[in-house]
Amino acid sequence: MKGAIRSSWWLLGVAVLLFTGALPALADTQFALTSTSGSLWGVGTSPYGTNNASVGSVICDDFKDDTYMNQNYTYHNESFSTLIAQGNGIWGNNASLYEAAAYLVLQVFTEPIKLNQEYENWAIWALFDPTDALTVMNNNGVDQNGCNAIFGSGAWNGSKCTAGSGNGGYIANAKLNGAASYASGAFSKLVVYIPQTNQLQNWCGVAGSCASQEFFGMVPEGGSAAAYLLLAGVFCLGAMFHSRRQSSRGYLA
Repeated sequence: MKGAIRSSWWLLGVAVLLFTGALPALADTQFALTSTSGSLWGVGTSPYGTNNASVGSVICDDFKDDTYMNQNYTYHNESFSTLIAQGNGIWGNNASLYEAAAYLVLQVFTEPIKLNQEYENWAIWALFDPTDALTVMNNNGVDQNGCNAIFGSGAWNGSKCTAGSGNGGYIANAKLNGAASYASGAFSKLVVYIPQTNQLQNWCGVAGSCASQEFFGMVPEGGSAAAYLLLAGVFCLGAMFHSRRQSSRGYLA
């Protein structure tokens, strides 16, 4: 009985540490992309399905690196708030752009109209990397409606898409609302998956030198990603402890 009480107090102590943030944050994870939800201007758009149920669907913010379907990659998980505080994503210490991207990510996850969802995907890519995004868009049949929807009025010059004046459009709207949305807690369930470098020796800090792309994801309803991962570990350890005690007393084979 004393042993059972001690183990209960130990589990309670770990749970307290978990929810007060004293334990380390997210563990690293692996997943592969298994599906796209659409395609526009020659590129598959997200949310992308993955083979990891705890990750779920993800959204890409990286147009400089490549990810191959059905191939596993390893990522470092960061809560969005940690990434903003530490500036350790592949786009560096650029909180305003990440906040704008997060605003667009939430729209992609909830957008009911497929074409708008595809525009929002492209707006995320063009937010961080307008040069490469515009090149692919113009080489693959972008039209005036799509150009203006992403970059705002004046972006279409009569024959091709440009970065435009920033009046209206998904990018300008995200820049306008990103910081306020972050301050309101709207991004509290977002997690960022940071890929490894091409050499697989560290976590990538510069877009264009990564083994895979960077992705946004959503943690399950009702808690943080760290809480889910660590709480699962607590209960696994508790179950192992209980099982070993039962075995030592002859109750289990």
